[in-house]
Amino acid sequence: MKSFFTYIFLLLFVNGFSQISITKNDMPSVGDKIVYSESSVQGLNFNQNKTGANQQWDYSNLAPTSQGIYNYVSSLSTPYLAYFFNTIGIKTQDTLNLGIVKFSDIFDFYKKTDSKYSIVGRGFSYQGLPLPANFDVEDKIYNFPLKFGDKDSTPFYFKLTDPTGTLPFRYAQTGWRVTVVDGWGNISTPYGSFSCIRVKTKLYTTDTITISGFSIPIKRTSFEYRWLTNGEKIPLLQINGTETFGSFIPTQVIYRDIPRELKPVADYTYTDTKGEPGYEITFNDISKNNPTEWIWSISPNTYTYMWGTNAGSPTVNVRFDSVGVYDVSLKVSNKGGISEKIRNQLINIAPAVKNGLPSSMSEQLNMYPNPVADKIHFNLQYSIFPSIIEIYTIYGKLLKSYTSFNQHEVFDLSDFKAGQYLVKLTQGNKQMVKLITKL
Repeated sequence: MKSFFTYIFLLLFVNGFSQISITKNDMPSVGDKIVYSESSVQGLNFNQNKTGANQQWDYSNLAPTSQGIYNYVSSLSTPYLAYFFNTIGIKTQDTLNLGIVKFSDIFDFYKKTDSKYSIVGRGFSYQGLPLPANFDVEDKIYNFPLKFGDKDSTPFYFKLTDPTGTLPFRYAQTGWRVTVVDGWGNISTPYGSFSCIRVKTKLYTTDTITISGFSIPIKRTSFEYRWLTNGEKIPLLQINGTETFGSFIPTQVIYRDIPRELKPVADYTYTDTKGEPGYEITFNDISKNNPTEWIWSISPNTYTYMWGTNAGSPTVNVRFDSVGVYDVSLKVSNKGGISEKIRNQLINIAPAVKNGLPSSMSEQLNMYPNPVADKIHFNLQYSIFPSIIEIYTIYGKLLKSYTSFNQHEVFDLSDFKAGQYLVKLTQGNKQMVKLITKL
């Protein structure tokens, strides 16, 4: 009888940690909202060579530094509904800065079948214009059923579509995905313990921006390690990174999790640190862990909030009115606590000094005629391209925007009502505003 129970115990043990296979039923669907946590790479103790059968991966000591939600939606619920059908969309980035070109609202669009799970499209917005990128060669993430020992090597390619025919650039991406399921066993994280397989992926990617026939390639190689199990939709754990001389260097740790109330971590970006009296600088909150309240503090107090922003806004536009050195701090809070980021002597506002070149951006923008009846001309005499020209009401509502790669532009304002408007010029990290009168 004893040997019988011993046999049953061993059978249950083997089944509990036996190999699994992944199918399309283990992938996300429209409507899934999945919580994930990010953790620091410090002290990760990751061994890239821990492969093979019946492994035990223990990451139960991971501590969340921030949380988010993967929100999988129908393509019809995205800005790109006119371009992608019957796909699963997810927003992957708020912005993507490729140096010369900056995109917003980046979405990936997936399809899953009985045999594979692939990215078939990507959406970008450029100055509010939705731009589709259908993959001419889809990016195949997994083959099904996915199991220990499987290997795959596939290319992918897309190019950005210009539905208006007016974009001053072209954008394309080529790449190669090499995947191997190199281990199976059990993984433990703060989310729990599960039978799993480990999937290693090496990605070779090249982004190419083309302007005026001149192409700029941006190449990179990266690695992804994923631990997958049945029914959880996303990896239980994903570690991303690079390799140097054969050694893996982790850069990001993400794992499946439950909602946790985390203290925010205050931080912000800024468009410049130097200027003259009257110069405007934008400060943008990038704090982690979903703060619900913001308090900006600037010293000395010789400044003005612009464009409808105030000390409680996540993003503030500040005009510095006097010569001086300014300290800037941002305090954020939520139910988890309070955090503050202080940068002393961050902004230096100095008197204008003329030396044969424009002492401020106001001399870089020559507009005529002003007042204007219909067409207004812009001469960007000292511009660093590209330049962004925007026209606002005096109350801060954006009416017209254009990105220029030229030294001369013409705007037709014949349909504008008579009155005063603000013209805003942005070149790199610098901004300026001028007042015009429409007759």
